[in-house]
Amino acid sequence: MAALIAVSGCSLWSDDDIDPVDKPRISVFLKQEVAPEEQAAVERAIRAVDGVDAVVFESSEQAYEKYRLLMRDDPRFDPAITADNLPSSFVVTAKDLTAYRKIRDSSFTADLEAKAGVARVVFACATMAECKDTTRSPNP
Repeated sequence: MAALIAVSGCSLWSDDDIDPVDKPRISVFLKQEVAPEEQAAVERAIRAVDGVDAVVFESSEQAYEKYRLLMRDDPRFDPAITADNLPSSFVVTAKDLTAYRKIRDSSFTADLEAKAGVARVVFACATMAECKDTTRSPNP
C-alpha cells in the first residue's frame, strides 16, 4: 500500500483522465477486508459531501495494472507486489480548486477514516506550487 500511496499524489492517471490541476483528486483507500455493505456506506458518505464532482471505484486489480504500467521501467519496480498487496479505493474528484480545498480543510478525512472499511484518505497536490512546497502536506 505504501507504494501506491506514494505515487497516488503524483500521476497514476492516464493522459485521458482529467488533469488533476483542473479536477483535484482524493484517494480513499479501503481495508483489504472491507465488507460490501461497508464499501457502499463509504461511497454514500463520499457522494454526500458538498463539492464532490465524481467518485470512481478502483479495484485492487485495476490499481495493480496502473502500478505495473507506471513502474515497469523504474528500477524500484518490485515484481513481488501483486494485486493482493494493493487496496481497492475510491478516486474522488472535486468540482474545482475551491471545493477541493474546502473538502481538504474540513473534517472529511477524520470522518471517513473513522468509518469501517477505510484504511486511509490521501489528498493529491492541488497545484504544482503545492507539490513543490515541502512545508505544506495535505496529509501530515
